[in-house]
Amino acid sequence: MTSVKEELQKKITNPFYKISIPKANLIKVNSIRDLRKFISLSYSDINYRTVIISDAHLMNEESQNALLKNLEEPPIGVIFILITSKPDMLRETIKSRCWEIKFNYLKNEDIIFILSEYFKCDKHQAENYAAFSFGSINKLFFLEDIDFEEVLNKTIIILRFALGRKFHSAIEEINKMVANDIESFKLLLLLILRWFSDLQKYKVNKENFFFVNHKETFQKFLTKFPEIKYLEIVSKIENLLSLCSKNINLNILILDLTVELGKFTVESGIKTDNSTQKIRG
Repeated sequence: MTSVKEELQKKITNPFYKISIPKANLIKVNSIRDLRKFISLSYSDINYRTVIISDAHLMNEESQNALLKNLEEPPIGVIFILITSKPDMLRETIKSRCWEIKFNYLKNEDIIFILSEYFKCDKHQAENYAAFSFGSINKLFFLEDIDFEEVLNKTIIILRFALGRKFHSAIEEINKMVANDIESFKLLLLLILRWFSDLQKYKVNKENFFFVNHKETFQKFLTKFPEIKYLEIVSKIENLLSLCSKNINLNILILDLTVELGKFTVESGIKTDNSTQKIRG
């Protein structure tokens, strides 16, 4: 109970703080039954009471059944708010009794402001995080302990191996980087997209690179792969990014990434001899 109060206090201080309670990875039926006791009480001086269920998709089947009984005959003056990023995990009978309200993704400038104002990030760090936020503050929490310079180096190593068709080495490096975590794999895909975006900027003499400390790799890449089809690569990676939310096995996605990158060196008629392996960060 103490940890719950502490987390609530943090939420009061910072409205963007994500409440985290140890071992609270499931909303059990007893919690829903406790709600029924709460809403059965009568308060003559209160017109409305609100029940907020955060991460409502964490309710198991039994919990959802128990909640459904309250939604079918809601007590007068009680408003239920179910918050979830995964509505497909809720029963259709629950969704049909709710009014669905979708929230727009936050803009990058909003993310940067929130990180600076509420999480005390410096501007450079906030800009790095915002680039991979997917419009959501909650998506950023897994980035807190990431060394961006290290992941940029790893991204270039992975590109070097995959484009050089050293698939075993590429897959090995990817597995080290993502550690069987889909969010980390999505971050890798976004970094690869950023790298190709920087490459095109470099080709037309533009600045404002994300890989600002790795510009020498662009020249080496353009020398070895002058005819590579950038737009096709970007399209393939964006497609893989969309597949990340469709419950596809991560190992299959990793294999697809390495093979698709390797294809372009062949389809562009580029030889993958030893000289192509010298693109380094």
